[in-house]
Parts: sequence; C-alpha cells; structure tokens
Amino acid sequence: MKNYKRLCSAVMAGALALSGGGAEAVINSLTASAAAVAGDANSDGSFGSADLVTLAEYLTGQKKDIPDWEAADLCSDGKLDVFDLCAMRELMKKTDNGDYSALCINEICASNDMSLKDNSGSSPDWLEIYNSGSTELSLDGIGLSNGAKNKFKFVFSEGTKIGAGEYIVVLCKKGVSEEEGEYRAAFNISATAGDTITLNHPELGELDSVTLPELISDVTYARTSDGGAEFDVLEPTPGSSNNDAAKASMVSKPEFSAKGGFYDAPFDLTITSPAGTEIWYTTDGTDPTISSTAKLYTGDISVTDQSPLPNVYSARRDVCVENYQPPEDPVDKGMILRAAAKSADGTYSKVVSNSYFIGQTESYYKDMKVISITSDPDSFFDEETGIYVCGNGFYQWQRSGGRYDNPDDSRNPTNYNKTGREQERPCNIQVFENGAAVYSEDVGVRISGGWSTGRPQKSLTFYARSEYGAKKMKYDFFNGAARDVNGKKITEFDKIMIRNGGNDLDGTHCRDDVIQSLADGLNFGRQTKANCIVFLDGEFWGYYNLQEKEDDSYVESHFGVNEDDVSIFDSQTAAGNKEYDGTDSGLSDYQNFARWAMSADMSDPANYERFCEQADIDSFIDFIAVESYICNWDCLINPNNWRVWRSNAPDSVNPYNDGKWRWLIYDTEYSSGCLGEAKTMYHYNYIANMSQSQNPGNLSVLFYQLMKNEDFADKFRTRSFQIIDENFDSTRADEEITKWTSAVRTAVLDTHKRFGITSQFDSTVICEKHFYANRPEWAKHYINELCGIGDGFAIPNDQIFDVYSSSIWMNSGSGYLTYLSEDSVRVDVDKIGQYAQLMFLGLSLERGKRYKVEYTISSESGYNTYAQVQLNEGMYTNYYFEGDVHAGQNPEKHTFTFTASDSTTNAKLLFGLDKSTGSVVISDVSFNCLD
Repeated sequence: MKNYKRLCSAVMAGALALSGGGAEAVINSLTASAAAVAGDANSDGSFGSADLVTLAEYLTGQKKDIPDWEAADLCSDGKLDVFDLCAMRELMKKTDNGDYSALCINEICASNDMSLKDNSGSSPDWLEIYNSGSTELSLDGIGLSNGAKNKFKFVFSEGTKIGAGEYIVVLCKKGVSEEEGEYRAAFNISATAGDTITLNHPELGELDSVTLPELISDVTYARTSDGGAEFDVLEPTPGSSNNDAAKASMVSKPEFSAKGGFYDAPFDLTITSPAGTEIWYTTDGTDPTISSTAKLYTGDISVTDQSPLPNVYSARRDVCVENYQPPEDPVDKGMILRAAAKSADGTYSKVVSNSYFIGQTESYYKDMKVISITSDPDSFFDEETGIYVCGNGFYQWQRSGGRYDNPDDSRNPTNYNKTGREQERPCNIQVFENGAAVYSEDVGVRISGGWSTGRPQKSLTFYARSEYGAKKMKYDFFNGAARDVNGKKITEFDKIMIRNGGNDLDGTHCRDDVIQSLADGLNFGRQTKANCIVFLDGEFWGYYNLQEKEDDSYVESHFGVNEDDVSIFDSQTAAGNKEYDGTDSGLSDYQNFARWAMSADMSDPANYERFCEQADIDSFIDFIAVESYICNWDCLINPNNWRVWRSNAPDSVNPYNDGKWRWLIYDTEYSSGCLGEAKTMYHYNYIANMSQSQNPGNLSVLFYQLMKNEDFADKFRTRSFQIIDENFDSTRADEEITKWTSAVRTAVLDTHKRFGITSQFDSTVICEKHFYANRPEWAKHYINELCGIGDGFAIPNDQIFDVYSSSIWMNSGSGYLTYLSEDSVRVDVDKIGQYAQLMFLGLSLERGKRYKVEYTISSESGYNTYAQVQLNEGMYTNYYFEGDVHAGQNPEKHTFTFTASDSTTNAKLLFGLDKSTGSVVISDVSFNCLD
C-alpha cells in the first residue's frame, strides 16, 4: 500500500505538469460520470483511497482490467491514464474527511533573527500552515519537506488538528527535536533563491508547494491575503493574519564592474547600486553592514597588487604552541572587497564579496583551483574568540601551571583545539578556475583535524547553512570526479574540507590522495580529492587537499540513502571516546554488534552468517585488505581513522538500504613508509600485529575472530591478492604517485617555505615509490602465513635494514634529508639548533645476541658526530654509544659491535650531528646479527 501511495503521488505530479494548467486544469476538465459513484474504480459502491490504489495497479500492469472502467474515467475521454489518476487525487481532496484543498503554506521565514523566538530563546527558520476552509482538518500523517527525495522530512503527530481559519507555525532547524508546545521540523530553509517547500498528504500527494526568492533576515515570503494565490515579501506575522502585513523593504545587492579573479595589471573598479541607495564597503574582510572600518563608496576604487605590503595575518606567531617563526618576506596577497547597498531607511542588502589578485605569475594559480576565504579577521585571530590561535585561555592555563607534553596534542586548551558548533564562524568562499571566479557562497567554517591542528597551517571544513546563504554548496568542486554508485556526478555538497596533508605535512601533502585514488572502485566509501591553493583574508595560505567530508549527506549523495535515515560515526565514537551527534540508537546497536562479534566463535557457521546479515562482508574485507597492505599505523595498529554507517530504514529497492554496516576510508597517510616508522615499512608484518584492544572502536579483533572461519579466511586471502595485483599494482602505484606529486611539487614547496616547514617532498616521493615496489611479496607472504599456507618465501637471516626508514630531527634548527640511493642518505643543516639527529628506525634486537653495524660517513667541511643504538620508545635505553666519530673531510668507514641487553622490535640506529651547518652523508649502512 505504501509504495502505491508514493507512486500515485509521483505519477499525478507528472500528469499535472504535463496538463499545462496544473490541478485546476484537471479539475475543470472533470465531467459527470455515468457511474453511480464517480471514481469508484474498485466497484465497492463508494469512493476512497482504495480506488487510487486500484487505478494505480491497473496503470502499472498489476491489474489486468477494471470491470466498470467508466467509473474511473473521470476525464470522460474514453480511456484510463495518469490524468484520470490525477483527477481522482483532486476529487479526494474534498471528501467527508474535509476539504484538503483549503490547506496551504501561508508564510515562510528563511532567515530569522528577531521575528520569532522558540522556547529556548533561539531563532530558527519557520513556516506557517493555514486552513482557509470552513471545517476542522486532521493533520495525521501530513508532512513538510524542503527536498524532492523525502517528502516527509517532518510529519505532524497523530491527533494533530487545525481548525477552520487557524494557523500552525512550524519551527525549522536541522538537528533539533520536537519539544512540548512546539512543532519542529529537522531541516533548514535556505534564504538563497530556489529553495522549495512542499506540504504533502500521505494519500493525496502534494497539497501545496512554494518556491522562495532570495530573502534577507526577518522578512517573509507570504501570501498577501491568507490562503490567497498572490505572494510578496512581507513583514513577519507568525501565527496571525497576513491580510494587513506591510510590504517588507528589500534592497538589491550592489554590482561590481569586474568579477573577482586574477588580473595582469591594476585597474579601477566601479560599484553600482539601485537609485536611492548608498554603498558601504570594506577592504579588511569585515562585514560592511556592521564594521567600524566600513567606508562610503564615492567613486572608483583602485585595485592594485597587494603583495609588496607587510604581512598581517601570516605574520601571526600565536597560531601554534611551538616556537613558530612566520615568514619574513612578504607573501602573495590579494585585494579583498566586501560591499553592501544601504537604503534611506537604513536597510542593507546582502553583502557581496570579491577577491582580486594582480600580477601573480605562479603557474599553480591557473593550474589549480584557488579558494579565497574572506571573514572578519577576529573570527580567526581574536585572542578570545579567534578559532585559529592559541588564545588567552591557553596562556592563562599555562601561567597557572598547565603543562603540555606535545605542542601538537589536541588536548592542549587552545582555541583551535575547541570543537563543536560554537566554534563555527561565518565566512565567504570564492573559487577561481584558470584565474576566473566561478563560484561564491557564504558558509560557516571550523578548524578540522586531530594533532595537525597544532601546526601553523590548519585544516578547515566549510558548512553550507541557510543562515549564511544556500543550504547546499551547488558547485562541482571536483570537475566531475565525485560520482555516486550509479555513476551520476555529485555537484551539491553540505560540507567540504580543505586538508593540510595531516601526517604528510612535511612531505608531499598528497599521500592520502594517492592511496584513495588507487582504492577507487573498492567496496567502501572513499573521498574524492582535488588540488587547491588557499588565501585567507587576502594572504597566501598555501596548498591544500580539497576533499569531501564523510557524513550523513555524503552517504545520501553517494549511496542514495536518505540522510535522515543514516547512522554514521567514527572509530573514536564507537570506542566511546567522544560524544555522538546522532539522534537514534545506531551507536548502541553497532557497539552491541561489535562486542558480540569480538567474542563469538566465527568458526560456527551460524555466527558467521549472523555477522554477514548485519555487516557488508565485502566492505569489511576490502577495508582491512587496504589498510593492512599500506601499513596505516593510525588505523589498525593505533585503532583510529575509520567510519561506519548503515541505513536505519531498510527497503527492497535500494541495495544500500539493507540495514548492514559499511565502512568508509579516510586519513590513510600515516602509512607506506611515512615518517620512517617501522610499522609503516614495506617489510613489516602488519596483518599479524594489529591492535588487540578490546573495544568496539577496534576492527582488528573482529578481523582475527573472522579469520577462524575458513570461508572468510579464503575469501579474504583471494580478495587481498586481487587488490594487491590490480588496485595497488606497483607500476600503477608508481604512475599515480608521479601524477599527483608532479602536479603539486612547486605549490607544496612554496607552502613549506611559507610555514617554515623542513621540506621532505622529494625524499617522500622516493620513499613512497620504494614502498610500493617492494611491498607486494612481503604482504602476500604475511597473509599466507596468517592463513597457514606455505609459499617458500625466505625472509633474510640478517637484519632487515632499509635506508628509507630514516628520518631527521632538528631541535630548534632546520634542515632537510635527501635519499641518494638505497644505501645512502644526506642531511643538510641550514640553521643551527640545539642538535640534529639522523635516525634509522625499526630495528629488531634479541636479548643476548651480538650485532654488527657498518657505515661510511663523509662531509664537506668536517663534522663531529656520535653514533648510538637506542630503544625507539619509552625511556632512553642505549645499547651502544660512540662519540666524535668523524672530524675530517674524507670519507671514513666505521664498524662497531654490541650485545643486546633485551629484546625489542623497535630499536633505532641514530647519528647525532654537532651544532654547525653543512652536509653529512651516511652511506653503505649495514646492520647484521652475528649469532
């Protein structure tokens, strides 16, 4: 029955559109039927909703005939078609249950500030329903929506009635629930032109539809007389008559003589506005309608190159806890203009924001998207409220005795580590392609990320909300690359991220991009990526990864599951380590499911079948296969960085609406040799050493339990080998790395220079390619080993030593590392610090055994160094130390032996460099067990 009601509504809406005159045309075409009861399609002697179903079944081939078809032929044209179905719907509006043609949307406020307050004192959007008829109507099952996919985003509760001539106000705000005495719809209304609100009956279909023009705060789009046909922009009258409402003052936005963009030479800019208005503008990012720096426009504005001017925001030192040194040279800059028209009565138009860049010659400004963020500087940099700075609260905490262990710790009480909606600030983003402005929208912005928020260059997420502008960002950020499971382009987004590269911050910034590109087509959700350059309030903020945000709206756009029916959360939420934003029982369902699966005997076919009934087994296998292959330390070793989702409203139409848990991949860059970590190296047995932590946020325990099932183990092995040979084929991986890194190299190097980062770009490229060239045979062997399958693969008896496991540490200094060959590495120190260290990580030692280390050291001008073998975690346990091993210019070969005092898989060979600048080359390194 439910599906036929939906069919009736959809088919009749199409018929109304085709009829050219809407519902009125169909109603006027009705003629008296020869049947005793007009519309009695099922011949039961009466007319009702069952007749709608009967006719729909006939039109869709479910019924072969209708005995008394003339009763259903309401158009009297001698045939039955969708126009008769549409006419039947209109006839049903006037039944013994009431005249539903009298029910309408009477007034809509898409940007509420002062017109109406809810019980909590906040100001949500709102709309008003009106009954223009003479009888009371039941609102049971009647719904409201602002979208085409789900016509019942809000449904009036059972027993709700509206009397003749009465009004009901519905508060509209996404994420809220109904409170006593209030009707609250969980969607926002966009103040940008084009949002459509519909009123829908569960059997009669759409009762009313209103498409909004662009609106400003505290004006409404309303019927000029209650229930009438004419609309206008009026002063708000929530819950009362519109008949005497005054016409609202709406001021058109000013127009610029030149669009924002990149220009070769300076020029004069003209701004115009409607007669009788004046124009106020700012050049510092502030809102001209409220800013003390706003200027009255009196003539052309000279648009010039701003780059030679002193740095302002990029000169801030308080953007991180560490001793950050901002750039001394001027960074590239643009000219920011924000303007609004003001009428004689003081009413302002909406603000228009434009960014202009003069004489910028770097090729990446045209090769990549450029995003200019314009916001009141206080939103980012105010010591009390700025989201980008440490903030007064942090400094007060520090003065009162607060201490931090790590400057990048997300637990440090800085402004940029605060989370939640209260940390969101309004801004404008303007996007440029090939130097020309292609998109602009007012959105909200927050700081994003974990430890990387402590870096000077921070990740950001943009939020489309009707309170700022449009409720969605309607722009193809990814040039057609973002597509749903059916291949359709995704061009509307609730949220968009720009990411600083995370753990690959000092490398290529695009390690995660490469991995997610290689994982295309696998059975889990992934993020579409693009390259972009960012300016913040006119100043160069560097290269960023532009990417999708995985949330409920991502699931809807990619998998066709209504976002209101989605449960989605990440590993930390599943583990109970942070608050859940959801409003349903999905989290507890997943936690209960995971806890059961962690202890269930999966060798029992019944338990395995139960797991497969509740989780998409292909999604789980593909996810584990990829994360273990790339050796992502920050996923299955350190349980983190995965998301899981399901549909809470299963149906038989959409295969992704089956209620099964599925996984999403993100933040994969702490892998493939990243940071020289032993557990990210190509020869590491990741699959056998994943975390055994017993909490629902750890997928490893689920995996190990499932490996006890022969069918799963065989399927996992077969699928993993396929993914290794196809998606992560070493040649394909090499090409993908080359494609991404060659496109971004110049931009990333300039970004490293801008933020004072010791660049590891070129070394990272070599390291990544080295990982994928050598990983396949090791990964396959470890999978075979886990499955108990012999493969003849021989692990060398001597110590595995990989020069690409090296990294450098510059304490207060700066420099860089370069891989010269597979057994040679050079360290260049260009700024003296407390000390510099070159480290080779991931060495395995066994207590009581003797080890031999050989290496050659050379430098340009002589360099005092020390060499030692040390535990790479916990306290400084030294197994060997030798100081002042090289003081001359000629290459010297060194050898030393030592006996391990205990066993470890995470020791390091370390070379300390003295306090001077220059280059040191360490080559011909070997590390072997003598026993």
